[in-house]
Amino acid sequence: MPDSSSRPFHLTVIAVAALLWQGVWAVDYLAHRLDIEAWLAHVPPGWTAFLDAQPAWGGALWAAAVWAGFLGAVLLLMAERGAVLLFALAFLAMMGWLGVLLLEAAPVPDFMGYPGWQVAFAAALVLFLLWLYARALKTRGRLG
Repeated sequence: MPDSSSRPFHLTVIAVAALLWQGVWAVDYLAHRLDIEAWLAHVPPGWTAFLDAQPAWGGALWAAAVWAGFLGAVLLLMAERGAVLLFALAFLAMMGWLGVLLLEAAPVPDFMGYPGWQVAFAAALVLFLLWLYARALKTRGRLG
């Protein structure tokens, strides 16, 4: 870990925001896999059935995107350079999962009033921006 005196303030702010964002995705993933009714009661109708109907490799891409992104956020908060690789893996997995959503025969249900594919694209965009940010910090020697 780099010396804390060289740690830019924005790193902490962005890392905490990333951890919160990815944490919501992680809780959502666990809630769907473990059938946690308290969480699923707030999920739009049809979304859980759609996720359950996706092919196994689609579920694997979703899991990889969620957990690589979450671990990337943890490493970013620790100012570790491994965050760069994890955000890249999460972005690629999310793009793959977006492909699954777009190639499915069933229409992607809306999520919180937005088309589901747009929500997945927004999540992929966030991961891409986090990857760019972490890569820039690594290039400048701010990540250990």
